[in-house]
Amino acid sequence: MTSAEIITAVALSISAAPAKHSLWELARKIPASALYSLLAKEEAPRTQDFITSRYPPDPMKAAEAIIEASRKKGVRILTFWDDDYPALLREIRTAPLALYSLGTGVPGRCVSIVGTRNADMDSKKISRRLGRDLGQAGFSIVSGMAAGVDRAAHLGALESRGGTIGVLANGIDIVYPAQNRDLYESLRKDPASLLLSEYPPGIRAGKWTFVRRNRIISGLSYGTIVVQAGEKSGALITARYALEQNREVFACPGPAFNESYRGCHHLIRNGAVPVTGTEDVLGGLPEYIGTPWSASPQCGDEYQPPKTKRKDIPPQNNTASAYPEHSLERKILDLLGKNCNDIDDIIRTIGCETSRVNETITLMEIEGVVAKNGNSLHFS
Repeated sequence: MTSAEIITAVALSISAAPAKHSLWELARKIPASALYSLLAKEEAPRTQDFITSRYPPDPMKAAEAIIEASRKKGVRILTFWDDDYPALLREIRTAPLALYSLGTGVPGRCVSIVGTRNADMDSKKISRRLGRDLGQAGFSIVSGMAAGVDRAAHLGALESRGGTIGVLANGIDIVYPAQNRDLYESLRKDPASLLLSEYPPGIRAGKWTFVRRNRIISGLSYGTIVVQAGEKSGALITARYALEQNREVFACPGPAFNESYRGCHHLIRNGAVPVTGTEDVLGGLPEYIGTPWSASPQCGDEYQPPKTKRKDIPPQNNTASAYPEHSLERKILDLLGKNCNDIDDIIRTIGCETSRVNETITLMEIEGVVAKNGNSLHFS
């Protein structure tokens, strides 16, 4: 890509509320420059609010500043339109339009290992063993650079010299948690490993960025292993993303009546492959696995500008069609279409667990489909 194309791609990646424009669907069909021009006809693009804490509100100016900051820190920018963008990640519904990376590794076949930060000693040993065994079997291990299960999985992969990918929930140059600085430096220097983030340098993590980060962990991987997770563990969100992305899900069974493993037991009851040894993972993966880091271009010179302003952008009320007919997201959007905007009323009408509805609303808000104002919910 040319310098101008990279600037445009970064500008698109930080623009506010892209989902209502069907940005991701269009990104698979047309180049970044054409897409940016098309969206600019609808409304003036603006930088997402949390990005403006460090960069300009105009996306193009912010993109120029981000590229300069990345250059100074030795950060590579990989865009959705690059040939070597991860092919598996490109398949997911809301793939990052820009990735920031540190390290020299070129990952191959990926499996993710996730779980609680407050892992017990047994789970840490299991995570490290799985990371080492799968690394020796030729897999790159993906995890979220957190304490507990994540850290152990990364360490096991480093021991195998098979490579590991740390996916950050903040800017690529920020170490979080601070006690993982040694791990951060190890991945940055290891010739087979890599640090990745969809957030540009200097951007701090928020609670929602951890949720959003999880779709990248599962999206890079042919399978996701949940080692230890309670019923409210963020690792279950990663497993949910994996299922939505049509990837394999594995779970390690824990002791009976141990609440810190309830999430794993729930996954197993609902069809996840129980892991009692590394062979369960190897046997549960697809028979043929390609190399996710090799990709072919997804758009080309065949693009023709639309003849009418809204030809390629579906109206906002068609957003619901992106979700399965009986999904929770579809039910929420159908109620919004009927002017049912009070979140408490939505929860009562759907008749589902409050925590599950709130989690779904949060994920939809992250994707730019809906927006919250107090206890009121609206289309974004």
